[in-house]
Amino acid sequence: MKDKIRKLVRNILPYKFIITKKRNGFWDDALKGTENPKMDAVCMFASVVSVEGFGATGSSAVIDLIREYKDMAVLGTVDPEGSQTSPKEAHAEIDILRHTGGLYQMERCFDKSIPQSYFWNDAAVKQFLDLAYFSPFYRGYPALQPYFYSFAKEILSHRVANAEGSPVNHLMGRFYDASDIYYLNSLTIEEYQEKCRCFLNSIFNYFYTGKSTFLVLDQLFAGCEIDVEHFRKYVPNLKQIMVYRDPRDVYCICQRLDLSWMPHETVERYIEWVKMAYGNFDIHSIDYEILRFEDMVLDYDNTVSRIEKLLGLSPEQHVRPKNCFNPAVSEKSVGEWKREPQFADDFKKIREALPHLCYEK
Repeated sequence: MKDKIRKLVRNILPYKFIITKKRNGFWDDALKGTENPKMDAVCMFASVVSVEGFGATGSSAVIDLIREYKDMAVLGTVDPEGSQTSPKEAHAEIDILRHTGGLYQMERCFDKSIPQSYFWNDAAVKQFLDLAYFSPFYRGYPALQPYFYSFAKEILSHRVANAEGSPVNHLMGRFYDASDIYYLNSLTIEEYQEKCRCFLNSIFNYFYTGKSTFLVLDQLFAGCEIDVEHFRKYVPNLKQIMVYRDPRDVYCICQRLDLSWMPHETVERYIEWVKMAYGNFDIHSIDYEILRFEDMVLDYDNTVSRIEKLLGLSPEQHVRPKNCFNPAVSEKSVGEWKREPQFADDFKKIREALPHLCYEK
């Protein structure tokens, strides 16, 4: 019901106009913030751990498992179906890097090896400011807002406000009235990445209490072509846990919940989407830790030991075992495809196209 009301409101209100006003307000606040704090050059956490999946593949189960350990710094979603975690512990997926308008995309504006255009840069800035304003870090933690302003002032040169008759990107603003124009500072890509590191350190350090040596985040680089070496230009102390799952079970979830964001009108379209979502994921890579959702459920003890070894945790720190992630509850989600005979032909095609992802034990 909440989603239906939200959609109704968006259809009624001049949403684009509201977004533009919020964007302008963000930049105005940044300029007014004469005492915005200096960003942190050093991350207090020994490691930043990003748990990433490929769309309904069970990465939230890993987030839940780590929540069960004493004094963990964990920011992640709570799966409404399988999680035993209280919704009060939920935090949205981390979007400030990977989404459209995120830090990772905006890097291209400072890449001198490719042609640049102030049309494109203006659009990238507007997308970033929109993303930043709606970021859970910005909206959920007012103490972090000054760091957003500090970062904006570091990368932005100036804004031409309400430029009437502007030839620049009408569709990025109010095309029927006037639009703002944003200009970036002239930075090398290395200078930009350094400022991003300091900005991210400032956000991460907010959650440092001295009790946990690492910070666990949900989907930090998910959806990006995997390039760990490049990711570490933004998060030098990054560790990644990649979680995959039998695509036949994910297909069942698609059909049961009618997930509109995951194509499944035909099995061929679904297979294409899975290949796109996994991209250059290498099941044998040693650059990131690889976990199967099925192993988390059916080989629970060994999987727990693997995670403890990766993160330097001891069994004694596991003070809430099976309180957030209970394999007995999630067991029904393994091999769900075997209970859906109406899709037998589709499952056969998935098995033929994606044998390395299918779980046969």
